[in-house]
Parts: sequence; structure tokens; C-alpha cells
Amino acid sequence: MSPLRWLPDRTVLRHLSEADVAEFQACPLRWDDGVVTIAFTDPAPERVRALSDRIGRPVLAAVAPPGEFAMAAASRGVDRGEVPSSVHLLTDRLVQAGKLSPADRVRAWHLVVDERLPGDEAVLAASTLMPADVAAEMAQVAGVPLVSLDLREEAREVVDAVGVRSIQTITVDPVDPAAAYHLPRPIAEQHVAISYEERDGRLTVAFADPTDEAARAAVQEALSSPITVVAAPRGEVRAATKRVNGQFSLGEHLRLAGIISRTELQHALRLSRATGVRLGQALRELRYITAEQLASFLAEQHEVPFFDLAEMEPEEQVVRRLSEATARRYLAIPIFVTDSGITVAMSDPLNTAALETIRREVGQPVQPVWASEEAIEQVLERIYRAEYVERAATELLVRFPEDSASTVFTKRQLLWAAGIGALVVLGLLLDWKITLQVLFGAAAAFYTAFSSYKFYLIYRALGHEFEVPTSKEELAELGDASLPIYTVLVPMYREPQIVPLVVSALNSLDYPRSKLDIKVILEEDDAETVEAVRRLRLPPHMEMLIVPQGDPKGKPKACNYGLLHARGEYLVIYDAEDVPEIDQLRKAVVAFRKLPDEYVCLQAKLNYFNRNQNILTRWFTSEYSMWFDLLMPGLDGTGAPIPLGGTSNHFKTDRLREVGGWDPFNVTEDADVGLRIFKRGWNTAVIDSTTFEEANSAVGNWIRQRSRWVKGYMQTWLVHMRRPIKLWRELGTYGFFSFQMIMAGTIFGFLANPIFWTITVIWLVFRPDFINDLFPTPIFFMGAVTLYFGNFAFAYVAMAGALRRRYYGLVKWGLISPLYWILMSVAAWKAAYQLIFRPFYWEKTEHGLFRGEVVVSVGTERR
Repeated sequence: MSPLRWLPDRTVLRHLSEADVAEFQACPLRWDDGVVTIAFTDPAPERVRALSDRIGRPVLAAVAPPGEFAMAAASRGVDRGEVPSSVHLLTDRLVQAGKLSPADRVRAWHLVVDERLPGDEAVLAASTLMPADVAAEMAQVAGVPLVSLDLREEAREVVDAVGVRSIQTITVDPVDPAAAYHLPRPIAEQHVAISYEERDGRLTVAFADPTDEAARAAVQEALSSPITVVAAPRGEVRAATKRVNGQFSLGEHLRLAGIISRTELQHALRLSRATGVRLGQALRELRYITAEQLASFLAEQHEVPFFDLAEMEPEEQVVRRLSEATARRYLAIPIFVTDSGITVAMSDPLNTAALETIRREVGQPVQPVWASEEAIEQVLERIYRAEYVERAATELLVRFPEDSASTVFTKRQLLWAAGIGALVVLGLLLDWKITLQVLFGAAAAFYTAFSSYKFYLIYRALGHEFEVPTSKEELAELGDASLPIYTVLVPMYREPQIVPLVVSALNSLDYPRSKLDIKVILEEDDAETVEAVRRLRLPPHMEMLIVPQGDPKGKPKACNYGLLHARGEYLVIYDAEDVPEIDQLRKAVVAFRKLPDEYVCLQAKLNYFNRNQNILTRWFTSEYSMWFDLLMPGLDGTGAPIPLGGTSNHFKTDRLREVGGWDPFNVTEDADVGLRIFKRGWNTAVIDSTTFEEANSAVGNWIRQRSRWVKGYMQTWLVHMRRPIKLWRELGTYGFFSFQMIMAGTIFGFLANPIFWTITVIWLVFRPDFINDLFPTPIFFMGAVTLYFGNFAFAYVAMAGALRRRYYGLVKWGLISPLYWILMSVAAWKAAYQLIFRPFYWEKTEHGLFRGEVVVSVGTERR
């Protein structure tokens, strides 16, 4: 037996199956006069005999050390005789230089023989070498110089028309188009060569493989001038050939035109690779080019006509030849109609599926032209503006009229109210004392029930973590390229002073800007805020939407208008003064992907960045900490419907559209949409991320805000209680019970408190007998429990919320928080008045009252 001295013959390898090779650790080498020479890592006689019997041939054993056996097996029988000598020289040089392993050399030979790859490409595919390194070795093998054909930048002194000298960076192409045109394009592409320079009648030709004599001869034959041969990396030769033949890549085209620099192109390429977006979108996001420049260059690159929609206004009847849904889906609009067909401006005329859909819908041949996305969207906004505002105001009413608050009281509800009122009046006439005892007893029982339920939910949340967890590892594994487009709606009204804060907070989000679709939504009659936003020149991922005037007016209609234009897979709402934690969108993506499909909404926690401004902001912060850190997770953990907060609601966009969006007639649209989601059989979860807002620091402003919230709760309860039996079936027994405790209990508590407080004060001061008569022992006991337990519970949960947030300085203020109830009751009675006389009036909350520095904790960050 002899050690392995040669590589296996590829025809001999067929004598052994892959299973035989693996079982016997053997590789066939030679076939001589019926005898097969086989290399074994362990040539024991019994193994040799067993394999000989298996293949039915005499076997001559050879020794192959494990490393050489692996190399031989990997070669799959590549014969050195089949590999060109130039490739042997190239790979041997690289092995000797320590740049290529012996095993990689064999893999490169295999690619040359089996895949018919050129030697340099085979080496690159089999190793981690860079193209320039391989090209340098190829030049050494051929004995010719190595050149670079890539575009480069040079600093040059420039003198302008008035004689001023300056240094400018110039993009230089080392390829002279005049020299390149000497070599026919088919020959250049076939042999990967380019004639890039001409001097004194002699052409310099760069070859990707200067050792290929056949290629050199073919090029020389195609040229009438003598040539000088040089080497260049294969990729650079191909790119240069495309440049001089008009087939520029977008990046090369923009560089040659002087629109972007090499450094800018590299930045855009890195962004494109990291986020998975197209290069053009990356260039736009970095503000290196405009939307019109991108569309124009893409049109030129793909030889499609470009159309500037800013220079003309397509006729409305022509645009409407294509449905709005199809036009918005593909960003395409008809602009001309002729006898031979219809011309359609598209943001992507290369989308064959879109072209076919459009052709079928218009029923005519389609001639596509290129236009920018922004220009097409502006035309759609102009043409369909009236329909958009109509849909934003009435879509829920049209599709689900039973869920719309456009009718405050139905006839059935008015009859029930009249009937109950008549019974109460009749009771008072017959026996006022018993009637009031029943009413007070029922009120005390209900008060005790909803207070106990809230206390139970908070108690449950104190001992559990019901929020959807998102670990640092999960966030780290979330690559930018895998992230979906995320729409962010930011409705604003008469708030020009906080526009810079809004944009700053949005720019701080840790999410690829190329994957953000931010809509800053303004009202048409709010010229001051519109102008403030325009002055900031929003980046490409932010868009200003202006909602046309019309009733009803308010945030939900504005959000519906934004929903019509949303492009994201997910959607979130932020109020104007919001400062969300920077990783909130990423946490939402992780949560959506790990939760079952029926979870269509996530609620982030809300809190305040100005909690220590005054006593009102301290109480407000304690209340929010209780609600979002304890009560809402408790609802989530027990499977009850969740009345959403007014901001930081994250939705699956398509599901939000399915439920009809927000109700423009409901002034607390968030709580309503949360209930409609639950009625559909879908769920909402709470995520462990916080959005910080400005707490109202002025009493009047606070009452206006709170009265709107309570009025919305009243509207929501009235809407969904129109058919109580149906609601019970939709929510289930526990869900129905929770809805009554949270929604009706909150309303009742705010309205009833002043009545009970007044009775208590009168009794303590004057001790009238009629109050004793109204509260016999059982009712008195129940009322006392309600008074003491309710106030204790309210103070306790206020302190518990502050402790949960680790706002230890606010704990002491929870002890006197029952005083906060007075303001709540004032707001509630105002809400009840407005429900009857101004049901759809949206009381504006003024923001920007806090003049201090906005500093919030964000995980381990502070900003």
C-alpha cells in the first residue's frame, strides 16, 4: 500500500456510491486493467475485501490521511488534466502565498470543470478573497499590469466664469468611451474585456482573464489597432462595459451626472443592504436625491418615458378611468386617452402584474410612463379629496351603523329611560321613602361592586406581569431588513408651538426611516400649524396630510383620513405632545410576531414627563400609572375587553380597516374601537413600553379634557348597550360584566360622588332625621363600606400606581387623592350636560403649557 500521490479520476468515482464512500471512508483513484485503486483512511484487509466484494472488482488499496481524503472527496474526482494551466498557476500562487487553502483550491477546480466558471470567479466562489486580490494574482500569472476601471473622485481646481478659483470633487471615469467604442459590444461581453484607452494609435484593453489566449486573439482580430493587454477585476470590466453602452446602474448613473458622490453612494448602499429597501429609496431617505430626480433617472435607465405631473393637471374624467383602489394600490393614474390606448403614469412601470390589472380594468392597451410617487399621490389627493373626507367621516356609519355614535339615544333607549323615570316618579308619589331607599341601596351595591372589581384587577396585576414581554435578545435579533413598513399617525390641531418637539420625538424612534410612513395630520383651517410644519421641511419618510373642513370635526376623523393613506403593515397613533420610548415600534413588531393571530392591537403604557410640575400633574400621573400599569394589564390578564388609551395604540392595519376605523362621532374614539375589536373575536394586549405625554397642569384645561373623555365613555356605553342581549353574546358573560364595571362604573362613580358627599356632609353637620330614614341599617352599612372602602381603595391604588412606576416621590400625594375626585365629578357633570346639548363637540386640549426641559427615562437611556 502506498500513500496518496494523485487526485482521483472523475470517471473512476462512479464505481463507488456516496454511501460506499461514507461507510468505508474510501475514494476511488485509478482504473488499470480491471483493477480499481482505492484510497482508504483505514485500509484494514477485511475492509478492502468487503469493498471489493461490494463492487465486484479487484481493489488495490492506498493510504489517504483524513485531511487528504477530505480534500479528495471534496474534489469529486476533478482531474488536473481538465483544469486549464492558467488556473493551476493562479491557484498554486494563491496557495503558496497562504491566501487559499488546499481544500479551497480543489473546490475552485471543481467549479471550473463542473460549473464552467472562469478561474478568477471560481476562486472567488470557493474562498473569501476579494476581487482585487484575485485580479492582482491573475495579472502576475499573465505578466501584465493590473488596473482599476471603477469610477473615482478627484479634487480639482476649478475657475468659474468670473475668475474665482475653488477646489471641487469631480467624479472621473477611467474608461474613455471613444476608445471603448472600437470594440464591438458582443465581443466585449463574451470575452469580458474592454478597450478603455487609446494613445498614439494603440488601444489598451483590460481583460478579466488576461491568460485566456483565445480571448486575446478574438479581441485583437476585432480591433484594427495594436493592443496593450492589462488585467482588471471581472466585476469592474463588466460594470465599465455597461456604463459605456448606456446600461448604467442607478448609482453609477447618478454619480456620472454629478448628482451624488462616491461617499454618498456608499452610504446609500449600506442603508439599502441593512434595511432591504431599494437603492433609490435609500438615496431619497438620505436626501441625496429628490423624488423627481429618482423617477427621471429610473425612466432613463430602463428606457421608459418620464412624465413630470407638476407641469400639467390630468383631467379628472381621465384619472377616474381607473378605480381609486387600484390607483392607490399601484400608485398609477391615467393621464391621456387616445384611439390607440391609454397612457398611465406609474411609480413602477416595470410591475407587470400592475400593468395587466390596469389593462383589464380600463379595457384598452396601456402605455406606461414613469412619474414620481409624490406627484401621483398629489393628483389622487386632488381628484378624490371630497371622497376621502366623506369616507373618513361616514365609513363606520355606512358599514356598521349600529356601532356609530351619530345617534346619541335610540328610540328604544329613550323609551326605556322614560319608562324607568316614570316608575321612579310613581314610586316617589306612592312612597318616597321606600323608593329612595331602594335607589340608594342599589347605588351603594353597584358602587361597591365596581370598586371591588377594579381593586381585584389591580391586586391581580400587582402579583403578575401580564404585559407581553420583549427581551433585549429578541430586539437584537430583529434585523432591519426583516422589519415591515410602520405607519405613524400624528393628528395635530392649533399646536404650532410644539411642532419641533413632535418632529424631534419622531426622529428619535429606533426604526429604519426607510421603513417608516409618518403622517402628520392637520386641519385645513389650521393655517398656523400648517405653516409651522412646512417651515421644518419634513424628511421623505414624513408626510403632511391636510384634512378638508367638514363635520364632524375632531381627532377620529383626522385619524380615519390618515388610515385611508396608510402604507404600513402596522399602524400606531401618537398625540402631538407624545414622546414614545425609542424602541417602542420594535417591541410592537416582536410582540405581534410572537402573539397568536387574533391579537390585532397592542396598547403601550402612558405616563407623563412633567409629573412634578404641580399637585394636579402629580395626581394625574398617579392616576395614569394606576390605569396603564395596573388596571389595563389586569384586564388583559383576565381576558376582558380593554378600553384603549387615546394614544400609542398599535394596530394591524388591515384589521383596523375591517372594523371600520374610528368613530368620528365618538369623542373618546379609542375606548370604542377597543370594544369593537373585542366584539369581533379579536384581542388586545399590553406591551411593556411607555409613551410620555404632557400632563395637564391647568385646572380649566384639565376639566375640558376630562369632560370629553367621560362624554366619550357615555357615548360608548350607550352605543354598545343598544342591544344588551346581543352584546352579552358577543362579549361573553365575563366580558359583559367587565364592560359594565369599567365603563358604566366609571361614569356612575364620577356622577354619584357629589350626591353621596353632599348627603354625608348634611348628615354630619345637621343630623336630620330624614337621612336616617333613607339609610336603614343594611343600606347604612353598605354605604359606610362604600365610603370608607371606596376612598381607601382609590387612595391605595393611586399610591400603588406610583410605586409600580417607582415614582416614590408621588406616593404621599396619593393619600389626599380623594380630593382629585371633586375635579373628576365636575368634569363628569359637564360631560352629561354636553351629551344632551353638544354631543359631538370636541373640546380642544391645549398642549405646550410645560416650559421645562423634557427629560424621560427610556430603558437605560435618558433624553
